[in-house]
Amino acid sequence: YVDDEAVPYWHIVQEAKREDLPSILGKSPVAAISAVSQRIKDGVVLRIDDIETYPDPDIRAFFQQLNYTALLAHPVQTQSGRQGAWAIARVARKKPWREEDVELMEAVATQLILGLNQAELYEQSRSKTLELERAYQELQQAQSQLIQSEKMSSLGQLVAGVAHEINNPVNFIYGNITHVTDYTNDIVNLLQLYQDTYSQPTPEIAEEIEDIDLEFLLEDLPKMLNSMTVGADRIKEIVKSLRTFSRFNEAEMKLVNLHENIDSTLMILYNRIKAKNDRPEIEVIKNYGDLPPVGCYAGQLNQVFMNLISNAIDALEEKSQNFTYAEIGANPNRITITTETVDNTIKICIASSVRTRDGAEIRESLFLNDGQADLEDNGSRCVLRGDLPQVVELSWDQPVELGAARIVSGYNQRGVIVAPLIDFALEWHDGHHWRQAWAAAGNTEPAWARRFPTVRTTRLRLLVTRTKDDVSRIWEIEYYGPVSAVEPETPEPDRRRADARR
Repeated sequence: YVDDEAVPYWHIVQEAKREDLPSILGKSPVAAISAVSQRIKDGVVLRIDDIETYPDPDIRAFFQQLNYTALLAHPVQTQSGRQGAWAIARVARKKPWREEDVELMEAVATQLILGLNQAELYEQSRSKTLELERAYQELQQAQSQLIQSEKMSSLGQLVAGVAHEINNPVNFIYGNITHVTDYTNDIVNLLQLYQDTYSQPTPEIAEEIEDIDLEFLLEDLPKMLNSMTVGADRIKEIVKSLRTFSRFNEAEMKLVNLHENIDSTLMILYNRIKAKNDRPEIEVIKNYGDLPPVGCYAGQLNQVFMNLISNAIDALEEKSQNFTYAEIGANPNRITITTETVDNTIKICIASSVRTRDGAEIRESLFLNDGQADLEDNGSRCVLRGDLPQVVELSWDQPVELGAARIVSGYNQRGVIVAPLIDFALEWHDGHHWRQAWAAAGNTEPAWARRFPTVRTTRLRLLVTRTKDDVSRIWEIEYYGPVSAVEPETPEPDRRRADARR
């Protein structure tokens, strides 16, 4: 029995009958069987031995149209208050119900109620378990973000200290390798001169030459020195990258080469980029433009690069879990770093891409000044949730057509939907410039859609700039492809707080 809608109704959900009898599954208005409904709701067992002689004309007419000759219905109510009934009906032949039939009916009803109560308890426990799992995941995520924040706050000092401690001994080793090489060459030449001058060594010297395998030593020693030189060069490059990354002793703004800073960050993160047991090495594509030196706080900027590239690696590793090593190798994961100068402004784009099994490429670029964002894309529409302020850029391999967008909802601190009072702009790229498709400022509707002339593009950008102080900064927006005369379907709102993740 369902009474939480405008028109209450009975919903018959299960039946067992002969194949030649009509089905009564489905919904029936309460008014159609009001007398039966009231008795069942009152908890009264309805026993009709002969439909034709039953005094209530409405009940008699309702069951006669179903060709019932007798009916036995037992009310059912669960511990949560849900009401229903289960019934047995005779068709064609007339036969009164026996007391044994009524007792069996009551016994089955008791077992049915127990089963329904158990099912409700299981569903409640399952729902609570899911809520606890979500809360635990959110707690783990918050803990991880706090740990990451603490790590980043001290990373510059740590890296600077490590680079300083390594730099002195490395310079000592590197500076002396040249002298060691020269001295070794002198000794080798002297030994060669001795061998040429005294071609017949004494038995003791001949035995020692054989024991130490002098010929092999003279051949292998230059190779060892060369390997040491290569290793020292590698350590110097690592130290240089660490020093470039930290810039710990440069508290003031200075002119820096941004490409060097990005390269130093990539070198530090190489241990995460290189091949693992479950995936090949992540490809890093550098599309560097001609950038002039930039005045900035290099240490802080390097931490931004570290966060963005680390996030890109996290996204690729997460999305690659459903693919085998061979599938990833055939369509490798990729991080593309693009730098360019646009209208006297330097633009740096760090995008991660993951290949699907059919080879299609999906790219996401998040540029966060503050807060977090979560992007969900099921192929037909995109839902973006996040804190402010932020600029989000999406891109595709092949041009897609866009013709409408909609603000879905906003949430207050208790997770209840409120009007999304925000200022934002939705822009698309025509191949040369960003163009505005839609902008809104402080709209008071809880959900609204806007069509705009259909555009064909490979890049879409959303800029969210401001919210009112009295609403949460959690929000959702959807964008759609070309729309027909029918408005985009309004999804059921999720009344839980949006799950925001890094």
